[in-house]
Amino acid sequence: MSNSSTPRSESSVSGADPSSRGMSDQDLQDIEVAANNITMTHEISYDAQFKLPDDQKQSELHQMISKTMERAFWDKLRDDLTQEPPQYAHALKLLLEIKEILLHLAGVRRHSWHTRIEETLDMELIYQQTETDTFDFFDVAKFIIDTMCALCIPVREDEIMALRNITDLTELFKGIFAMAKLMSRDLANFYIQSYRPIIQQQNIQRERENFAVIVQKLPNSLKNTKAWFRIAMRKLAGIDENCGESSRNKKVQPSNLFREAYASLLDYSYQTVDEIFPETMSPDMHRVFQHKQDFNQLVLVASVLLSSINFFESDLRSNQNFWNEVKDELLQIIKDERLDSDESSKSAVEAMLEQIFKKVHEYIARSSASNAVKFLQTKDLLLQQASKFIPLNAHPVYKLLKTRTLEYVSDVGETLRISTSTVDDVMSRVVIPSGLSSLHKELKDFARSYSKVVGINYEVYKPFHGPLLEELYQEENVPV
Repeated sequence: MSNSSTPRSESSVSGADPSSRGMSDQDLQDIEVAANNITMTHEISYDAQFKLPDDQKQSELHQMISKTMERAFWDKLRDDLTQEPPQYAHALKLLLEIKEILLHLAGVRRHSWHTRIEETLDMELIYQQTETDTFDFFDVAKFIIDTMCALCIPVREDEIMALRNITDLTELFKGIFAMAKLMSRDLANFYIQSYRPIIQQQNIQRERENFAVIVQKLPNSLKNTKAWFRIAMRKLAGIDENCGESSRNKKVQPSNLFREAYASLLDYSYQTVDEIFPETMSPDMHRVFQHKQDFNQLVLVASVLLSSINFFESDLRSNQNFWNEVKDELLQIIKDERLDSDESSKSAVEAMLEQIFKKVHEYIARSSASNAVKFLQTKDLLLQQASKFIPLNAHPVYKLLKTRTLEYVSDVGETLRISTSTVDDVMSRVVIPSGLSSLHKELKDFARSYSKVVGINYEVYKPFHGPLLEELYQEENVPV
């Protein structure tokens, strides 16, 4: 089964508002820096295993450009060093950068290493030595390698020691520089893991500050966020464009508005979510769409199972191990499907029903012949269910389970946000809705995961959401 079309490519936090065209280069640079900072701090807050990505995870285009630029740099260095007399300008710049990296790796408290590095890599003295052709690059390289060996994590030691075998000066400094950058990333990842609680506390404020830069410099930067809340408010207030003011007397509590808004990202069509995707959720865009896909799959599998199980004898219906096995196989069948069209949904349902027929047939084959005859008589009825699922939102079982799943996920998220209990305690107290017990583990994992996305977003961006809600309550004339 082929994948459906994907949502629009993930945008930066800054968005792509046409009004940005008249901004200064400095403003655009500030926005880009702020957006990159938001992405980094948000990932650290969300992912307990976060590590700075390596160059291999760059896009192919990025890798191609980077390799071309690096090749040009090292070719220039080689040409400079092989001239008569040698030209050291590029080499000294590289040496200064390596020195700064070593000082950073030595840390603020390791004063003896700072002294050694400053004395051995005295750039003023080195410059004078290059002028008189008395400078020995290989001697300095040996000191750098020895220093890196002393400062590195154990897993890097063999790689650093191997640098001593390189006799080509350009290749030697190329290897030293690459290893120094790796060690810098190792140190950054160490700090992230060691001081995560402190970093997470700071990251909330840091992400807010960076987002404030974007809001200040980019006009209309919260347009989608406001539209997102407006849709949720109108739904809860029962506002219809064709109705008069009398329909606007229904109160809407802010907590219910947030609940509805976050749930709508799972509930609405891919196209609608893509069109109104809130700017304040941009750091989590990829996660939201992945959760949306997972949500659709869970609801559909639960609906197909619940609609099919009553076709069979009670002994088979009560065989929990059998249906758990079937459930796992159905989830595997549609794991890559977005289910964003009638065609993809019908195809998925047909594939799942075929698999149920296959599994039940195998089960009956190991049972009595009379059951086999009765089962074959229900085969056509079972496979006819596929057409009844389209459109999905009109199928009674699917509609019911979708509503219950949304309510469960929202209950978990809201309880986690206001409760002082542990996550496990909350998960044990919020009851799985009727009809969804066959996917209780998957549903709990999903609710926990999506609630984490929602919880972090709610906490970080509430200073930006608050003023928007005040405007909306006034504009829509909805009482709190």
